Amino acid sequence: MRKEILNIVTTPYLIPKGSSLRVDSVLKKLSKNNNVDLLVYPIGENPKYENVNIIRVGNKKNTKLGVSEISLKKILLDTRVLFKAFSLMSKNKYDIVHCEDFEAAFVGSILSLFFRKSRYVYDLHNTIVDNLRITNKPKILIKIFGLISRFVYSRFDLIIANWKIYGNIGKKKTFLLYDESNLEIEETEIPTKRKYLAYSGNFKRYQGVDEFIKVYSEVNPSYDLVLIGEFTEEIKSLVLELGMEERIHFTGVLDIKKSNYILSKAMYCLIPRTSGEQPGLKMIHHIMLGKASLATNISANTEVLKNEYNSLLYSNKKELVGILKGIDTGEIVEEDLEKGILQSQKEIRKIWSQEYFDKNYF
Repeated sequence: MRKEILNIVTTPYLIPKGSSLRVDSVLKKLSKNNNVDLLVYPIGENPKYENVNIIRVGNKKNTKLGVSEISLKKILLDTRVLFKAFSLMSKNKYDIVHCEDFEAAFVGSILSLFFRKSRYVYDLHNTIVDNLRITNKPKILIKIFGLISRFVYSRFDLIIANWKIYGNIGKKKTFLLYDESNLEIEETEIPTKRKYLAYSGNFKRYQGVDEFIKVYSEVNPSYDLVLIGEFTEEIKSLVLELGMEERIHFTGVLDIKKSNYILSKAMYCLIPRTSGEQPGLKMIHHIMLGKASLATNISANTEVLKNEYNSLLYSNKKELVGILKGIDTGEIVEEDLEKGILQSQKEIRKIWSQEYFDKNYF
């Protein structure tokens, strides 16, 4: 029987960014055999899916929004989402209220106090507490949001956990759903003729790119380093200071398909992240592109990555130096990880399937 679903999304959609892409992959599954009203910000492109009615709130001029940070602009948009959702719930009978990530879940928890007949689902990407910790917010703020989170969790009938570490976060039913990756490839110019390692992402301190560059420059292997994304002046200055500008190449921000091309041609893809408990999409993305990750051995990475199975993990500078040298001398070869990557791909595709989603969701 077809369900009527209100999908509340407090992030730009559709844009080429992790949270937006997760929204899209889940929306496709929700709308497969159901009718969905998608309540979302005014930022992004409208995909043309059957059974989906897109309802946007706010001013379309808000094209630049720091979605990872608390801001007055975002609070105002979230407030408008709340009032619009309240209006929609008053006029329509929704079987399910599906909320993407924390702010949408907060809106849903308020709605649940007034409209209890609907079933409430929280699609938890990453916890707000982890996000605040990773950006070094004050402890008192983290504590406050920890208390708010407990209230939010208590209002939902089902929580979709982005990662295994969130499997027991609520007292109600929970199931695991990894993000789906855009694996399309478009050929583009690679900024080096040598073999290379590749990194794609932001260059905030917790990502550990600066620390990796320092070790890479000390080893000075025969292969290059390609960095994809909006680099910072600090990173650029570090490369110049180390005299590595001919070995370390910046592409700037690339379309996902072009980024995929460069990653797919790399020897290894990098996840040098140094802090934070919540995992990231990079692990899944690399595996599904058929590439092994060279990554730090921290809990955020080891949920999916297994050393010498589908990745190379290091715990300290000495181990990283050994890996970089081993790759350079040929003692470590990427082909040795192919079997583990193929098995990991099989496991991830099962979790991505419509059959798995429907069985656990409805």
